[in-house]
Amino acid sequence: GEVQVLQKPAFKGDKLLLDEASLQQRIKKYTPHRDSSKRRLRTAQPHRTPPPSSPPHPMEPPVGAGSQARGTGLGPSAPTAARSSIRSRTLAPQMRTQQLLDQYFQECAHAKLHKTTVDGYHWALDPFAREYPDLPYNREVVLSYIRAFQGSPNTQRTLHKDIRTFYRWIGRVLGVPVPDISYPRLPRNEAKARAYTQDEIHRVLHAARTTTERAIVILLAQTAARRGGVCTLRAENMQDNVALVTEKMGPRILYFPEEAWRAVQFAMMPKGFLTPGKVPMTPDTMKSLMHDLLKRAGVYTRWSGNHGFRHSFSGEFIKNGGPQLQMQVIMGHAPSDMTGRYFHLADRDALVAVNQYAPRRFLQCPLGCELGAMEAA
Repeated sequence: GEVQVLQKPAFKGDKLLLDEASLQQRIKKYTPHRDSSKRRLRTAQPHRTPPPSSPPHPMEPPVGAGSQARGTGLGPSAPTAARSSIRSRTLAPQMRTQQLLDQYFQECAHAKLHKTTVDGYHWALDPFAREYPDLPYNREVVLSYIRAFQGSPNTQRTLHKDIRTFYRWIGRVLGVPVPDISYPRLPRNEAKARAYTQDEIHRVLHAARTTTERAIVILLAQTAARRGGVCTLRAENMQDNVALVTEKMGPRILYFPEEAWRAVQFAMMPKGFLTPGKVPMTPDTMKSLMHDLLKRAGVYTRWSGNHGFRHSFSGEFIKNGGPQLQMQVIMGHAPSDMTGRYFHLADRDALVAVNQYAPRRFLQCPLGCELGAMEAA
């Protein structure tokens, strides 16, 4: 008989190079036919049995159950070709998770993300790619993988955010329908928007142990400064009861009443900025300092923080008779479309308003310790 010579396939890098004949043969071999069941019966060999199917993944639902859940009416006994066609119409094409991850990290490098952020993505997504070589499209499968992760609730939350970001990138960039793995959001808790009473602010002021802590409490209560504004407050940017700071919304002018001005000037005298240590505060340092101070005063709750002073300032400002438009400018809120065009407030007018309507009741201590006595201490 004739001897068939097998040619070694040619590769270029990791890609297989095929000639025209081989390419047409592969297309003919892997293209589904309408009479595929008849062709399988004609070409089937009676002495060979089909290999046993691999057991399904414990976290992956069976194919028949998934098909019935989508209302297709196809159970496990349905033909394989029919189930595959239904899957191709209802779900996105199956993709390799590792290939998507490689493209995802290329996008991260192109966007020049920080190394810590990219390392966090690797920590969350590399084990996910090893667990699921083919990208899972079932929402419950992904959420079950996150719930089965051994770690603290914060670690599970970080894992969930990284995987959710990866799926959203797939849907946005590749245009592939992906499941929404976001957890349902609870209604907003109104306790987050609570304001401190003047008695609570007075207790916080009494719990302060240093001059810096007292100055920060008075500054928050009388100027409605945000956390970033306190951290960026510098002596060279302060003049005539006005200071220029930088907050999350951008540059902002702080208007100081006399009590807050004297307290801040006294606390900033050695270094030129407010800090409990030797270096300027960061927002995280400010957050920890306020949490410790509120716990010592006995007014700490889950939603406590320095933002409650802003709510307290607005309530006291209106209660003392202050105009709402002036309060809007003093608190650093962006003016509305209507008032922003016609309303302009000079610095001197803002200083008069903040000195006249700023909260002061918390400074009157029932035990008889006035602000001057605190500064002397």
